[in-house]
Amino acid sequence: MRENGKQYLQHLDNIFETEPRFFEFSDKSEFPPFYSLTYRDKPDQGMVTGITLGVSFVEPRNGGNVRPELMVSVDSEDDLWVLALADIGYQHRGKIGFRPGDTINFNAKISDESAMTSFLVWNQGVIPEDLELVCLPDWHIEIVQLFPIHDNERRSINEHGPEWLFERVADPQDVTRPSVA
Repeated sequence: MRENGKQYLQHLDNIFETEPRFFEFSDKSEFPPFYSLTYRDKPDQGMVTGITLGVSFVEPRNGGNVRPELMVSVDSEDDLWVLALADIGYQHRGKIGFRPGDTINFNAKISDESAMTSFLVWNQGVIPEDLELVCLPDWHIEIVQLFPIHDNERRSINEHGPEWLFERVADPQDVTRPSVA
């Protein structure tokens, strides 16, 4: 298990070319542990990108050799976006699949700078496509992105599909945009 974590971190180091800030989200006695990694000014200046380490370390209910790790990347410098990502990943690892098109109601305002309270799980758009799959000895990790959305958008996505959102939103990383629902 430890070797899988080292290989995953090396993969992220190769992508972001900088050391992240680590936050241990799980209790020190818990196994497997759970962390969030925060990258400042990645991919662009003034942005924060967060990635989980520990979602894929819990066997999913449906099994499978490809397991998710989660990423959020927003045009903000507020760490609360990464903490929300970590909370979602930690609370739901092994319980839900985090498949593209899933929506997650966080049930609270995520940051004071935004009225958004939900997320859409979708294919990530930050990491080059050839690097979004991490091949570990025991399983493969697919990095999926959580896009912040308004709750009324979550309901519309559930009714019409995720394409509905992307047809209406030019920049899904803008956390201050008004709702399109």
